[in-house]
Amino acid sequence: KYKWQTNLFRTNTDSINFGEIEPGDSISNNLTIYNNRNTAVEINEFYCSNSVFTTNVTVPVTINPNDSILVPVQFKPTQEGNYKATFNIRNFSVYNESQQMIAKQVSLSGGTTNPNSVNPYDGIVKRFGLSQNYPNPFNPTTTISYQIPKEEIVKIKVYDILGKEVTTLIKKQQSAGSYKLVFNGSQLASGIYFYQIIAGSSIQTKKMLLMK
Repeated sequence: KYKWQTNLFRTNTDSINFGEIEPGDSISNNLTIYNNRNTAVEINEFYCSNSVFTTNVTVPVTINPNDSILVPVQFKPTQEGNYKATFNIRNFSVYNESQQMIAKQVSLSGGTTNPNSVNPYDGIVKRFGLSQNYPNPFNPTTTISYQIPKEEIVKIKVYDILGKEVTTLIKKQQSAGSYKLVFNGSQLASGIYFYQIIAGSSIQTKKMLLMK
């Protein structure tokens, strides 16, 4: 039986709520792991009992002394429903001549929307456009609407004030029409963010304010 230690590294949050997306779509959120030690720490395992939550980080991975790593966690539900799970960050090693486990758990949650709620508008869309999010300012959710005049691969991403990508809201082929989606900023700090849509050769960016 391992001796548990949880103070040798920490995460920037104890929970991630991915909000709601369509079944088959995916959304990612970044988790930061900090090493509080003066020596390097090796993460041997990332484990989650529910396969709708995954990470593409290959283990083992080493965190240098007083440093951190960024771990993208993806939520990709294949069926409708609400999902909850625990994301386990583990290290098995020898400290002070005894076998120990360094462990940290992060709670994950997310759900699916009714696919019919984001179906294309019945009318004819003649131009590409990205609407201002509503409400704005928002806390913690806001709705983003957009229109595409022809079938395209659509990507919508959110960036912070420094231009660093925060999350991808959508990346999929969509038919011509009007769409809307809900962005959940519960895991973000208050401040100015930018959301950008790319559909074919068309690009548009708008600013939004998260105020907690």
